Amino acid sequence: MGIKMKNYIVWLVLFLFIVFSGCSKDESNPVVPDTGGTGTVSGQVFSKNGLEKIQGASVTVENLNNSPQTFSDLEGKYTLSGVPTGSQNLLIQKGLFKSIVSVTVTEGATVNAPAAQLEASGKLGFVSGLYDNIQQIIRNNLGYSIDSLGILDLRNTALLSNYKAIFINCGADEILIYDGQGMDALTNYIQNGGSIYASDWAGEFVEFMFPDKLTIETTGMSQVITAKIVDQNLKNFIGKETVVIDYDLGGWGEVSFAGQSVTTLLSADYTDYMGNNLTNKPLAVTFNHGAGKVIYTSFHNEANVTTDAIKVLIGFLYTL
Repeated sequence: MGIKMKNYIVWLVLFLFIVFSGCSKDESNPVVPDTGGTGTVSGQVFSKNGLEKIQGASVTVENLNNSPQTFSDLEGKYTLSGVPTGSQNLLIQKGLFKSIVSVTVTEGATVNAPAAQLEASGKLGFVSGLYDNIQQIIRNNLGYSIDSLGILDLRNTALLSNYKAIFINCGADEILIYDGQGMDALTNYIQNGGSIYASDWAGEFVEFMFPDKLTIETTGMSQVITAKIVDQNLKNFIGKETVVIDYDLGGWGEVSFAGQSVTTLLSADYTDYMGNNLTNKPLAVTFNHGAGKVIYTSFHNEANVTTDAIKVLIGFLYTL
């Protein structure tokens, strides 16, 4: 056999090997082709433990420019149309909580996505207080992990940077308020993107950091109040316009002043310790500072907490 014929055979064998190798199928990792069409995806959004249905979660296609978008309803259900066919990941998010679910989309059809159970996008921490335990709702009602922090931990800038949100319970030790370094660390934490939730007497932390935004007087009287939900997003989350709040103890922190940049979440008419009938006064407020956020609530998770109040407190959590 001549040299030319040998070379020809070698090249022919190599060509056939490449062709048939390229045509072989990898059954262990099938690829669903994108036909260029679109389909529809339906699903439902829950808290991490699957017990709480989450309204108002944004649903988009991950890493897709000009992605279609929709939001979950009061039952946590959503329907997203215009999703490209093939294998897709949906990004589902509300506040600092998110989930990614994988779906295979068929052109012109509606497919059901796995349940989305929102995870915290970073660590949560709480400071214990004598009269509140928001951590119980976060753990038991929603299924999230949350770390216990000492009040002096809030002086530690490096430690704070590990947390997305910190919850300061009513009745927390107020020693930090008189510590300039500690208050500066907490203020910088918010400036850099952290969120603070403070309840009732813990509002003093907020007041000392931001005197131009909030003044609190502990002159609230024990009473049951029908509160009006002012914030539209919170109203959508709760599914109604008014809620019943039971202030079982007097001396709760009334908002006597709120700055122009402060948003009222709930308001109500009520009576203070002096017997004054107050009208349309804030019960819970929020504001931004730098890249972070602050929520103050005059009511909290206590002995006679109402079902309404628990739902509202959960709503606060998902706005952080």
